[in-house]
Amino acid sequence: MVLVGIKSEPGTNRIIGAMQLYSKEKNVSQLNEGHAAAFHEMKVEGATTPSTLFTFAAKTAAGAKLHVIEVAPGAKPEGVPPFGKKAADIYFPPEAAQDFPVAMQI
Repeated sequence: MVLVGIKSEPGTNRIIGAMQLYSKEKNVSQLNEGHAAAFHEMKVEGATTPSTLFTFAAKTAAGAKLHVIEVAPGAKPEGVPPFGKKAADIYFPPEAAQDFPVAMQI
């Protein structure tokens, strides 16, 4: 499960996103910076069963990125590399410099 909240950073007009990721199976939570998130099940390359992927978008002072992380790997034959973590830049034009991600759907 994931809970997302936002707040304004004093003095900068930047909107900070905060996420709390919670695992029911492990009964632990983790805090991350991010504005929008979603889970998705799919077979990653080389897998024989679906994996659970956690995706989130974050816009920080350094830029905006889309992250994809395999949180529950599916079965893979021996020798198939893990999915790992992936990230891609999100472009915001200069006239939308104050914008930030608000929702994600897969």
